[in-house]
Amino acid sequence: MLWTAAGVAVVGFLVALEIAARGYGVPGPITNQAREIVFAPRSGPLLYAGLALLMVVLTWRQRLVAACAALGIDVVFLLVRWAAGAGPAFGNGALWVVLGCAVLAFTRRTGQERTLLLKGVGLALLLVAGHKTGDTWLLITSKTRPSVLDQYVATTDHALGNPSWLVGRALEATGPVGSHLLHLVYGQLPLAAALVGLYQLRNVAAERRFPSHHLVRTFLAIGLVGPAIYMIFPVVGPVFAYGPDGGHWATADLWPDTLAPLGTPHAMPFDEITPRNCMPSLHTAWATTLFIHSRKGSRAMRWAGTFWLVATL
Repeated sequence: MLWTAAGVAVVGFLVALEIAARGYGVPGPITNQAREIVFAPRSGPLLYAGLALLMVVLTWRQRLVAACAALGIDVVFLLVRWAAGAGPAFGNGALWVVLGCAVLAFTRRTGQERTLLLKGVGLALLLVAGHKTGDTWLLITSKTRPSVLDQYVATTDHALGNPSWLVGRALEATGPVGSHLLHLVYGQLPLAAALVGLYQLRNVAAERRFPSHHLVRTFLAIGLVGPAIYMIFPVVGPVFAYGPDGGHWATADLWPDTLAPLGTPHAMPFDEITPRNCMPSLHTAWATTLFIHSRKGSRAMRWAGTFWLVATL
């Protein structure tokens, strides 16, 4: 019953986002995902991470067949793209196998086996759809929230001793290495979530049931509730509000060398292009979830969860 309710909520949310995105003249998450059945995927590793989540419900023989099928399909796509002069890309094979498993569940499985396989398909598509949903939601926030509340965040940061500015200076001192590392941590959060999820769900194939609680459920709850915070407390971050990336919309070009001036905070207008973040950060909430769920894992997983949270903060 819980899985059915979650599925209905997710589908309704995706349809609403698709309609909203179409209203702004851009494709929504459903269209973007459907395109990747044929066209070059934006993130091949993400699609294979989704396939890996699906594999938790398969036997070892079925996993081998699924992996070989995905790789074989990707080789065909690579050859076609090479012949057409297009750039290399991969991930279509993983998506094809996930969708194929959905068809197989409805046509060749019954009872508990059908339910289990559909849950695996749902996990895979949920991981991928979450990434697409984020892109669309960020566009909507930039269009519907012309004013941002960064001055309130700066005032709070000052009361705490200006930790954001200190971290900004430390990051600037590391040069491109630190910047690339943080971009990797930020962009590959879905992959990290898949790894922790795989660890928690490693016994599903043997037990033929899912555990009562796992990371994916928490991620789903945050993903459904969190976007509302973007509307309640939109911010663009100090790089834009107080730095050169904000252009003439920025309060001043101060980040991260000079502290923001103190004063009475108020909402400030900003462009309709820069994606809005939120306070508290949805990304931080997910990283915190990774940290908490990794506490019962191996030592390597516990260290990885700690690193991901610290790097995100």
